[in-house]
Amino acid sequence: MRDDSANARRAEDLQKRMVDKLHERAYSRILRREVADLWLSQRWPTLGGVKPVDYCMDEKTLARCFEVLEVFVAGDRKRGRR
Repeated sequence: MRDDSANARRAEDLQKRMVDKLHERAYSRILRREVADLWLSQRWPTLGGVKPVDYCMDEKTLARCFEVLEVFVAGDRKRGRR
């Protein structure tokens, strides 16, 4: 039973660290804070219809969120040029 609670705690800690990294990257890549907050809390079809903050659980899912973020940033820059 202790192992289960310790494993759950480690998983929660890992998820929190990954979400913190995701927030840092989103705020550094998206200049407007309200747009970054929206990106983090919006459901994305490319993430299976899940919000990035919920999808991000480990290094692999963090990397996938970073990919989706970069696609968004590139598209946002293109829209801004028009």
